[in-house]
Amino acid sequence: MSKFFAESNLEPLAQLFNKRVYYKSINSNSMIDFGAEKYLYGRVDRLFRPIYVPSTHDHKFKSLNKKRGRQNSLVALDFVVDAFNDLAQQFAKCVQVGNISPDDAYLSNIKAYRAYIDPKSLYGAYMSSYARIFRAKNNDIEDFDEVQPKIEAALKISSTSSPFTFPAFVKNRRTPINISGLAIEIADINCENDNAKMELFVGSKNWEFYLNAAKSFGFMVDLDVPWRLVADIGSSVMQEYAAAYGADNTDRILNKYYLSAGYQYALEFPKRSYDMYNAVKPRQIRYTQQCGNKTVLKIKQPRNYGNLSSFEEQIGRMKLLENYCRTRVLEEETNLSENEVNILIDDTLELLKSSSLSVSIDAFEQFLNKPFDYHGSLSYNINRNKLLNHKNIIETTATGY
Repeated sequence: MSKFFAESNLEPLAQLFNKRVYYKSINSNSMIDFGAEKYLYGRVDRLFRPIYVPSTHDHKFKSLNKKRGRQNSLVALDFVVDAFNDLAQQFAKCVQVGNISPDDAYLSNIKAYRAYIDPKSLYGAYMSSYARIFRAKNNDIEDFDEVQPKIEAALKISSTSSPFTFPAFVKNRRTPINISGLAIEIADINCENDNAKMELFVGSKNWEFYLNAAKSFGFMVDLDVPWRLVADIGSSVMQEYAAAYGADNTDRILNKYYLSAGYQYALEFPKRSYDMYNAVKPRQIRYTQQCGNKTVLKIKQPRNYGNLSSFEEQIGRMKLLENYCRTRVLEEETNLSENEVNILIDDTLELLKSSSLSVSIDAFEQFLNKPFDYHGSLSYNINRNKLLNHKNIIETTATGY
């Protein structure tokens, strides 16, 4: 066991904490901490609303290993791959002329080991597990009206560790930054092992060259995973690469490559709710009933809503949207009072009646995710934004754009 650096999360807790702190303290000036001040980078837009890159948008990606087929290939956003390929060529040239060591395990001939991960696939696997655990704890669900209160009760206890909706999953610290399409990893090392980070990267003869070269090609190096390169879409260098695809600044990159996680999920929410109910309802419910001096075992069936259309009709579109909003409020752990939550939801439902789902959800998510104190109703903030001509005066520390 290393004296100064952690090798596993299984080490004694006090030692592990001190070692993690020490590792970060000596490396924080040369790398970016995506686990702290920039943990939302690549996950939210400038208004802190959750965003994602769908895997179905093939035209936005490029392969990092062209010899393989698209299905088996590592991919990242097209301009990120272009920058990475140029960075790799720069390493190759410097090895050839003797400017850097040629025999480093990872920092001589750099290649990609891991890149974009489809967030919808990750979320689907996560929700399958969530449904199994939910059903194990709630084996007496009779109809859908019983599901939402139990979800809300669970979120009040563990919203940060166990989100329910896709927007919250995108923002969750346990979800890797690889979902952004901006990250490429050049090693396959266990990220728990700080000692390996020091020996194989920070202690490498080519380490300083790696840091400088990464920056010169528009990349940031992840403090917790120093073999992870993350495209800096706020840098002029990376913007030049993106300009080749018609996105020459940060806003155009965000608009071109990313979709609103809140709106897209809200579109799916009726089906997600329908599927969740069918996944957690028991086949039958056994209960006992007293009949005179006898206790009789009874069996009843949970409610069957038929198909999705019938489910939506019986539950109601507005009720489902209300459920979405109440779930999201709990996931964001706001300081809103119960009355303020009700006003926010009422405003969102009213906005839906007069506009569209896209407008109402985007306004709701903007209000919910803003990193400053909550003030005024949703309608108040919408009107205020109009008066400000939609100028976005926000803090940028967490997003990093």
